[in-house]
Amino acid sequence: MQYSYANVILPLPLAGLFSYRVPFDLVGACVPGVRVAVPFGKKKIYSAIVRSVTDTAPDVELKNIVDVLDRQPVVSEQMFQFWEWVAQYYMCELGEVMQAALPAGLKLQSETEWQEVDGFVETAKLSPNEHNALLVLSVNKKMQTADLAKAVGSKNILPLLNKLIEKGAIIAHEKLSESYKPKTKTYLKLHSSITSEKEVNHTIESLKRAPKQQEILSVFLQLASGNSETGDAEAILKAEIDKQELLGFAKISDGPLNELIKKDIICKVRKRIERIQHNDQNDVTFKELSPEQAIAFEQIKELHTKKQTVLLHGVTSSGKTELYMQLIKQYLETGKQVLYLLPEIALTTQIITRLKKAFGNTVGVYHSKFSDSERVEIWNRATTAKTGEMHQFENEKPVEEYKLILGTRSSIFMPFGNLGLIIADEEHDGSYKQYDPAPRYNARDAAVYLAVLHGAKVLLGTATPSVESYYNVKTGKYGLVELFTRFSNIEMPQIEVIDIRKARKQRRMNSHFSHQLLKSIDQSVQNNEQVILFQNRRGYSPFIECNDCGHVPNCEHCDVSLTYHKFTNKLICHYCGFSYNLQGNCMACNSTKLSTKGFGTEKIEDEIGLIYPDYKTLRMDVDTTRSKTAYNRIISDFENRKAQILIGTQMVSKGLDFDNVSTVGILNADNMLNFPDFRANERSYQLMTQVSGRAGRKNKQGKVLIQTSQPEHHVIRQVVNGNYIGLFNNEIQQRRLFKYPPYYRIVVLTIKHRDRLLTDKAADSLAVLLRVWFGEGVLGPEYPPVGRMQNKYRKNIMLKMHRKANTVAAKDRIQQAISELKVVQLFKYVQISLDVDPV
Repeated sequence: MQYSYANVILPLPLAGLFSYRVPFDLVGACVPGVRVAVPFGKKKIYSAIVRSVTDTAPDVELKNIVDVLDRQPVVSEQMFQFWEWVAQYYMCELGEVMQAALPAGLKLQSETEWQEVDGFVETAKLSPNEHNALLVLSVNKKMQTADLAKAVGSKNILPLLNKLIEKGAIIAHEKLSESYKPKTKTYLKLHSSITSEKEVNHTIESLKRAPKQQEILSVFLQLASGNSETGDAEAILKAEIDKQELLGFAKISDGPLNELIKKDIICKVRKRIERIQHNDQNDVTFKELSPEQAIAFEQIKELHTKKQTVLLHGVTSSGKTELYMQLIKQYLETGKQVLYLLPEIALTTQIITRLKKAFGNTVGVYHSKFSDSERVEIWNRATTAKTGEMHQFENEKPVEEYKLILGTRSSIFMPFGNLGLIIADEEHDGSYKQYDPAPRYNARDAAVYLAVLHGAKVLLGTATPSVESYYNVKTGKYGLVELFTRFSNIEMPQIEVIDIRKARKQRRMNSHFSHQLLKSIDQSVQNNEQVILFQNRRGYSPFIECNDCGHVPNCEHCDVSLTYHKFTNKLICHYCGFSYNLQGNCMACNSTKLSTKGFGTEKIEDEIGLIYPDYKTLRMDVDTTRSKTAYNRIISDFENRKAQILIGTQMVSKGLDFDNVSTVGILNADNMLNFPDFRANERSYQLMTQVSGRAGRKNKQGKVLIQTSQPEHHVIRQVVNGNYIGLFNNEIQQRRLFKYPPYYRIVVLTIKHRDRLLTDKAADSLAVLLRVWFGEGVLGPEYPPVGRMQNKYRKNIMLKMHRKANTVAAKDRIQQAISELKVVQLFKYVQISLDVDPV
């Protein structure tokens, strides 16, 4: 019999596929797309994905596949093609794409188990701790590292284990473990040998000498009769009762129940239950489209017959979501799946409610706040193909497939079988971009290619299009639909620009608030209306300074000052998480004269509380939304008017719909305008326009107050006038002149090492190698604004390539330059990462 050979993708940042021999007993099960357990290196076992199977034997000796983990493929050919495109375009490895694409619950890893060596004879003296560890192992046979450490009472057991290995006392084994386990519940039913009401009565009679068992059986029959719609004997014979419900009702321990099970009177049934609970009720009524919405809706459908991608440029509160819902309805009615992308988890909170009212349990939600097991279950309901752990339990109905997936950027990797439409709401948002680790993909751009693979359509929606997307409209690649009327003819907000330099000179500032802003806040709250205050910086203060010696506490691991968080009284690094408690005195000169500099959302919340002690405030930023339910709670409380003022970072700017907000305050527009990035003007316009759109949602014109030291800045004027075209024309001229996107593609190579001089040498050498191929397109190397992060010095090389350049050839040349650099022993351990199309 001829061997088969599998080429697999390993979840590691290594180039290419890896080949393994398929044992004869696994040949039929080993097909492309299934997960397999494979050995790699000396001891490790990984779960890999089979890409292809061949009968052609490689020239090298191969290891065997350990096991096939799935009965059906979990990755389709379309998904493989998408992974390969992501790896090629974003210049990373397939294994890195696999790591990002699969939910953690489907990625197995080996766990080390320890065992005493049979017949071990002590030739070298063992310490008391070593004796203790061997004693524990002799009793338990095999133990995992964490369990052994706990039993021995050692927090760092690895040195101890190494000594025992050296003395030949223990041996390590690798065991494959899967983190996903179906959530189950135990039900009870009458044993199949009891087939009539007469036998039931006889069984009850036979338990006279076991009153507890008789009582449990009587309670079971009582519950079975109550749960049965007809109450007839046949229904009772087939009834299944929740074990915990039965024991709770009978108020008896499970000892008598176990006896009934042993006697074959009652038997257990294990059923899988979903971690994500669903509501079977749905209201399929839709709002009637306004005349402007109806025209836009027909334009979208018409353009989709000619172009794959359409940009919907609609002002805030123009009713874009209602258009999305009408489109979704049409696609679902044809049996197609729909992917609805959102940049932030916070946005899903409000949208979920609307979509589930309209489409019921066909809606699946996928984002990082769900647990690993929850994400696996959502993954499995997005496709008819199930993983090995998704087998049917007894009498279990197959789970219904999700038709509409609502998710953040990682949901583009879901296993769609029949995708018809992708909607990317707030398409301009930078949160669609993955930063670390690789693949550093942009979900909006990747979604366009995903749609090509599925023959699907794409709708990009926003009030403030990205320059790249609008350029694609101007060059004819995308279609354009405009919706510049707010729903119900609500007026656009009145925008007032406040010159805080002048206000300070006139003493018309109260801390960080102008008198105009405070007056508007007061008026809104007195009118039972609400306020949003926007400050795009979290924490209490960006840094603390000693008034005597000027010392500013910096992170020990990064070249950045520590941000002060008053609530926890900690100085925290927002790059690596390093923190320590503020002692109240300067670490350099011991002076107690410390002062905070600048302000973040926490300080705004604190000061608003001092100015308006009777007003209830909420804060929405990374610090207040860490838990799974925090977004829902904050948004729900503000919607239900439990607070008058919402303070937040850019989270509050993204598509949230609050119908009682009349005032929006932008506290420091200069932060955004002065950021050292070629996208600073574009981002500033987008953020200010988006947060302004939260004002005046229903019956009244809203008011927006922008505090700035640059009231005549052209971006500020464009925001006031709603002049997106003016912004676009300015930006596109600058980008053509200085060779930035969309005319050129940018790749940033970041060189990292703990030694600063070595980082400098490696970066300089790599730049020389790259200039051989790319000439003047290579800029740098330069230190980024934060030159050291997590104890590693960083230097960037920016590579500019014309948009029409061959990216495959460019990747090969970049990889060749990196390989030539790594040949030099000095640079062997220098880390180099690539970021294509950084935002």
